[in-house]
Amino acid sequence: MRKLFLFTFILGFAGVSGLCADKVKSHSVYGECGTRSLESRIYFIDNHVIAVKLVNMVLEKPEQELSVKDISVYSPDDPRYLVGRTPEYFSYWVRPFRYTIRKPLNIKATWIYLFLKTPLLRDKKYEVAIRDDKFIPLDTKTGEPTGVKNSPNMLKAVWRGDFNPSPAIHVNQVGYLPGAPKIAYLSQYSGWKNGRENDSCDVDFSQYKTFSLIDESSGKSIYSGKIEATPVCYAGRRLVRDRLTESRVWQMDFSKFIKSGRYRVQIPGVGVSYPFSIDPKIYNQVFGVLMRGAYHQRCGVALEADFTRHPHPACHLNDAVVPDVSEYHKPKMNFYPQKAGMKLKCAHGHHDAGDFGKYVLNGTLFAYYLLQPYEVFPQRLNFDASPVPQFRDGVPDIIQEAKWELDWISGMQDPEDGGVFILVKPKPTMSYENQVPGTARKPKEGVKEIIKSFLKSNNSGDAPRVVWWKDIHATAAFGAILARAARTPEYVKYNFDAVKNYLSKAEAAWKFCMKHTEPDGSPVPLLGGHHYGKFLGAGDEYCWMAVELWLSTGEEKYHDYFLKHHDPMQGWMWTWWPLKGASGAATRSYVFGKRYGKNPKMLERCRNAVVKAARDAVNWQKEWAYRVSFAKNCYNFKNWGWYFLPDVATYNIVLATTLVSGRERRRFLHAAYFNADQELGNNAENITYLTGIGKCRPVDIVHNSSRFDKIIEPVPGIPLGFHPAGYNRGKSARELMSKYNAGGLPIAYRYVDCWNIAQEFTTPILAAEIMTYAMLANPTLQKAGAPELEVTANGDKSGNISGKAPLKVKFAASAKGLKGKKIRDYYWDLDNEEFSCLKDFEYTFKKPGTYRVCCSVTDDDGWLAYKYITVKAE
Repeated sequence: MRKLFLFTFILGFAGVSGLCADKVKSHSVYGECGTRSLESRIYFIDNHVIAVKLVNMVLEKPEQELSVKDISVYSPDDPRYLVGRTPEYFSYWVRPFRYTIRKPLNIKATWIYLFLKTPLLRDKKYEVAIRDDKFIPLDTKTGEPTGVKNSPNMLKAVWRGDFNPSPAIHVNQVGYLPGAPKIAYLSQYSGWKNGRENDSCDVDFSQYKTFSLIDESSGKSIYSGKIEATPVCYAGRRLVRDRLTESRVWQMDFSKFIKSGRYRVQIPGVGVSYPFSIDPKIYNQVFGVLMRGAYHQRCGVALEADFTRHPHPACHLNDAVVPDVSEYHKPKMNFYPQKAGMKLKCAHGHHDAGDFGKYVLNGTLFAYYLLQPYEVFPQRLNFDASPVPQFRDGVPDIIQEAKWELDWISGMQDPEDGGVFILVKPKPTMSYENQVPGTARKPKEGVKEIIKSFLKSNNSGDAPRVVWWKDIHATAAFGAILARAARTPEYVKYNFDAVKNYLSKAEAAWKFCMKHTEPDGSPVPLLGGHHYGKFLGAGDEYCWMAVELWLSTGEEKYHDYFLKHHDPMQGWMWTWWPLKGASGAATRSYVFGKRYGKNPKMLERCRNAVVKAARDAVNWQKEWAYRVSFAKNCYNFKNWGWYFLPDVATYNIVLATTLVSGRERRRFLHAAYFNADQELGNNAENITYLTGIGKCRPVDIVHNSSRFDKIIEPVPGIPLGFHPAGYNRGKSARELMSKYNAGGLPIAYRYVDCWNIAQEFTTPILAAEIMTYAMLANPTLQKAGAPELEVTANGDKSGNISGKAPLKVKFAASAKGLKGKKIRDYYWDLDNEEFSCLKDFEYTFKKPGTYRVCCSVTDDDGWLAYKYITVKAE
């Protein structure tokens, strides 16, 4: 005997988070804005395709257990569906989509796509009935079968016609520059047809020929254009699938439209996109949010509540003690001599990789990525109104961030021999600190209480930290970055006293390294013991140090060493990752550094390497419908991770625009914009690859502060890598790779909102992100000042509301940017893993409890304002 599962859902109705019910004069826009809802629901792809998402309800063998006869679509007010209709066919896929290690939460879902012969009618209610008793309920905490057959949720759906947001329309959720290419995409992968594992399926949008841009406020159509299949999806006259999405992809090009404003893409019969802006300050917002990301990574400073909703006391004020080598517990390593008990003055710097360690090799590259563009675009980088405490103090914000890093790095040298210690961490064998920085975790004491108590004092709760051993690659990188900083005019101008000893320290590092070379001058093998620095051994760091010292001093011994040992083409890791690490730094420095007497042959080789890196990344975009610089070789390997577009591609592309001209220069610049589109939500899953920005944002990231501060919204301005080859794996009871998956998933659909190590950033990646958008932004348009914000709950401005559960609350926000700035994003964190990206919406708190609801708003320079509302559902 089979059960009747009746799934219905009303979009825009109270009780479901992530709703988009923006009033647009005589009509409304309905749908989901923000992160994925944790409840089962219905999405409308277009007027012929309904997608049903069943949360933690899976089928073990859908090809055997489900057929079109088991599915019916009903409508109480559409007479054509009054008695129910079966779809022509269905398709499905299963995958995890939320996983957090902050608390037990592991959610998988089955998506079932219903392809209907009879089109839906606007403003009519539809119900989906799936007749089957084979669904396996999964536990929301473990992701494992519960063994209990749950009653299905009662859900309803209303098709809102051309104003219904469709997840198949993809746009840059931040927006586009007026003079830049502006392309939206139309595509939807839908899994396996009728459950057959080897018969993948997508939605055919070929019937749709035109699109419009509509004003977000009025809904008025102000521009129209053609919908065309992307060039990648043509094989002669036949349409084929893009390999990243395993879907046919159509594009909507509105590059000719340049009027600033706030818009949506609308397709008759499909719906509308997320809202976006066309504005000269588009990348200013991204740059500002990334600068806030760097601020959150600062070590040795108290993060202020005026600039973040993630404040904490000053941390790691006791860096750092040199231990005895025996404390490293590595008896097979032959350490360089070090004086146990010696203290180094190495405060500041930036926490790396989401934890609280500080790694010299990464720190030097962080400072390098910040400073290199000053030799290329100094006029573009004079930002002094970024949303960090040091705004409007007369010192460029980027220079200040580099100085904060170099304050720490410059203290990591052993003054007795010039060698440099590789990193700072707690205890010689401890990897991570599982706490909020600046606090001490006490038994049975919550993190909020810890923060509260420490904010009242000036004492850091961190345990004493130590340095890890000296090694030649860290020493050489140390010498390179101090030499570079000592010759960067913009840095020296504001930090003259700090740089007086930089060159002498760099020369001491050179002497240490020269004592540890082979007869031909190449470095001896690394001591090892840590994974950073393994690419090319210390050879690339030696060459980087040599070229920076030559560019700063003019001494030919450094130039001679560089010319003898540097090979620009060795900077390609795994044959496709260009200008990697210190090798790439050395190559770019020789091209862009200001010094007479460069060797013409070496200069040409280095210049060709920089241009090749950019050309490769630009040409990769030709392979994919969404024009993303994803390496073709990487795709062929089918094994990758830690793929950040600015780090691998866009940073190099923007710098190389100065080395080419004409049509190629324009092509390079357009490629940079296309990569930005991909990062800012213009991708198959509508996910932004950056926290704190856009409508569909990541929540759970590899970041210890975000893990332990008990705030669900993560720290802003943290980048995520391009979708990795596979999912991160946890313990068996919380496995992300579901055994209920049939086959694999397309690359473009492998994102999971979870703690995924393969998407973990490091500080050099953060710096590459910052500077990519700095080079695209406009400092002359930047303005200081946080927005003004008011919030209400059921009309109450007190910030407190209570009532009996289930408690329905209408939230409303009103924000105004200072000095004429525009509000870009609203983001409500409901303190229960649910979110909304609307100014106003309703939500029903079904479970009793106290919820600290927070509304955050961001303006067009990335400045933040936030306010809390306490909701008590009794």
